[in-house]
Amino acid sequence: MAAPIGRLDRRVKEEAVVELVRADDPQLKETAIAQNVSDRGLRVTTKRVWRPGDHVLLSSPESGLAVPRRASFIASA
Repeated sequence: MAAPIGRLDRRVKEEAVVELVRADDPQLKETAIAQNVSDRGLRVTTKRVWRPGDHVLLSSPESGLAVPRRASFIASA
């Protein structure tokens, strides 16, 4: 039996503006773009470096939703 190719979870290809705020330093905040949204997570493209494990408040100005999260992966261009 062949292994499935690609992602198993459904992703939304639309982009949304989000704001990230460091939980331990509210002065460190950034507006960013969220992409590849799925039930398991999303990708946020930022200019600032967020370390894996950083506690952040992720909010959407459009929806008013705000949830605490942890940064989990960093990729460099």
